[in-house]
Parts: sequence; C-alpha cells; structure tokens
Amino acid sequence: MKPAARRQLVTQIRQKHELSEKRACGLVGITRWINRYQSRRDTQDELRMRLREMAASRVRYGYRRLTVLLRREGWAVNAKRVYRLYCEEGLQVRTASLWIQCAGIAALIDWGLAYLARKQRLSQMHSTVLMVRVTSLMIGLDIAQILVRAGFYRWMCFPRWGSAFFFSIASYSTIGDGDFVLPATWRSLSPVEAVTGVLMCGLSVSLLFAIVTRLVDRIVRPSQIRAERPREA
Repeated sequence: MKPAARRQLVTQIRQKHELSEKRACGLVGITRWINRYQSRRDTQDELRMRLREMAASRVRYGYRRLTVLLRREGWAVNAKRVYRLYCEEGLQVRTASLWIQCAGIAALIDWGLAYLARKQRLSQMHSTVLMVRVTSLMIGLDIAQILVRAGFYRWMCFPRWGSAFFFSIASYSTIGDGDFVLPATWRSLSPVEAVTGVLMCGLSVSLLFAIVTRLVDRIVRPSQIRAERPREA
C-alpha cells in the first residue's frame, strides 16, 4: 500500500474512531513525518481530466494511442508520463476487465454454436447441462472482473483483501456500501465499475436469452412440422 493511500487511511481512522495522530499512524504503519508530508509535484489535473475524457470516449485505445492524440492537441507529453497517469487513474483496470468479459462471452458464443451444430436434437438432460455450463462460465467471468478490480483496490486503496473484494463486488453489482470509501483520487472508479457491471450483466442475460430461444425453437419446430403434414396429405 502506497504512502498516499496510507495517509488517506489515517485520516479516515482519526475521523471515525477519534484517535490521536500518533495512535492512528501506529495502526497503519507509518510515521507522523510521512503522514504530514505534502507533495510539491504538479498534480497535472487538467491533463488527467483530458486523459480520462479521451479514455472514456475511446474505450479500445491504450496509452500509446492516447499519447498520440494528446500530442496532436498540443500537450507536451511523452509515452512514459501518459503511462504513469494512465495507471494512476486506473484506466488499465478498465481495459483489462472489459477484455476479460468480452473475450469470454465471444468464446462462449462460439462454443455454444459449435455445440448446437453437433447436436441436432437435444434431450432435456443435455439442455439442462448446457444452461448450467453457460451460467457457471458467465458467473466465473464476472468474478474474474471483480478480482481484477479488487487487486487494484488492495494495491492502491485498502489495507486488506477482504475490504477490497467486498467493495469491488458491491460496486460491480450496483449495491454500493457506505462503510468503505475510496480515496479522493480514485473515487470516480466506483461508478465506472457500477456502469460496467450493468453492461456486462446485460450482455450475460442477452446470451442466456438467445440460448433459451434457440433451445425452445429446436423443440417447437419439429412438432409444428409433424402437425402440418397430415393437413397437407
């Protein structure tokens, strides 16, 4: 956990439990000198804001393409600085989690189509097994996204894995939680994760609906054909 996150944690502990600075620093594991340190480095708020806007409008772009776009707008930046700000803003977590979910759903669609092509007619047992497999794999993809973000929260924001995982799963499922609050620098990641969770849950439901529709169509169509044959005769 970085010193900046530890300083935020000391402030939260002192406000919540009314402890002295010495006691709170001892619990977090930093000295009072580190807690009182004030950075003199330029925070580059305007560049950070522009980088977040560009990353939100161009989801598929990485930090190298964003560096080129920033240079075209007149920003005197290099790839190293953009990469540092890109990581500090948590934008690489957004890209990784989206790739996990989208690639997983694409693989599920290919596997489902190949499975249905091999099986011309599925029994009730095979249909049940197919639905259980697809549902379990989609839940696994959601958990993988939650773990990626929880790892980032544990590294940058929370001292324990339990708190990071609980905050990540609460934000992903749009439930929210008032006991844990991200530092001011990373506070915008919570609504971003909530929006991503809604989008990915919608994709999962759409895939399940498509599979159920395909299974029902395979059952209903042969019966309709058999019912129409005597009328034609």
